[in-house]
Parts: sequence; C-alpha cells; structure tokens
Amino acid sequence: MKIAIGISGLYRAKVGNVPSNLLAMKNKFKADMYYHTWDTEIDKIPLEYRNDNFFTTPEPIMEYHPIFDPEPTRSPKHHWYRRTKRHNDKTLHGNKQIIGYSNLFDKIPNDYDLYIRTRWDCSINPDFDFESWYDVALNEGPVGFMTRGRPGHHVDN
Repeated sequence: MKIAIGISGLYRAKVGNVPSNLLAMKNKFKADMYYHTWDTEIDKIPLEYRNDNFFTTPEPIMEYHPIFDPEPTRSPKHHWYRRTKRHNDKTLHGNKQIIGYSNLFDKIPNDYDLYIRTRWDCSINPDFDFESWYDVALNEGPVGFMTRGRPGHHVDN
C-alpha cells in the first residue's frame, strides 16, 4: 500500500521531540512525507524538512470568526461555545489547520492509496495496530485518532 503523510501547521521545536516523532511515523507507515507551513514560518522549519516535498502558502487572514460570526443554530454545543468561550483567538484561528492541510493536499500527487493528515507536533505509539484501520479508512471514510493530556497538564506554545 502506498501511503502519504501530510504534516502541516506550526513547527514548535519545544513541543516534544519533533524529529524523532516524524521518523517514527515515516517508519511505522513506510510512507512518503510531505510538509507545509505558512510563508512567514519558513525559518522555523529545520533544513532537513525543506526538500522537494516541502510547501508554503500565505497565512490566511481571518475576516470572520468561525464560532461567533455565523448565525446561531439549534446546536447546543454552538450555543455553549458562544456563551462560555467569549471571543477567543484560539477558536478564531482553529480552522487554519484545515486550510493549511488543504493547501498541502493540493500539492501531494494523487497516486497514493492512503493519505494521513497530521501536525508537526503529533506523535504516535509505534506499537499501535494502525493497519487494522486501513480497510475502514479506504472503504468507509476518514478515521481519526487522538489522545488528551493528563488533567491539569498544559504545554505552553
């Protein structure tokens, strides 16, 4: 199976061990790696990743807030966010992850069987059986994995 891993977002060297995490992903999935960040962030990316599979685009300027500008819906979660999160900049920029990956995905050749989307600061458990999820991803649609830190544990960015 031919696999492409698309890594996008902001490179934060102080969050985890990025080189080790990316190598673990490459080895686990035997994948081709593709990288993306915003034009203004190029200097933060180590030279080893700035190869033929490295792409940049201008960072989008948000002219609306994806949580507070839309017309209210009947969604309880949407109303909860509007009540509790105020005009939080984190939610203002949250959709940039998807925009960045979309920019990268447009550059990845379309001859792969499986595309994996992740961020620079993600890590995997190399012992986890991801392969058992390939059929689901290929035949039923996207599959997502995540973990949350311990309660009270916070990494400053």
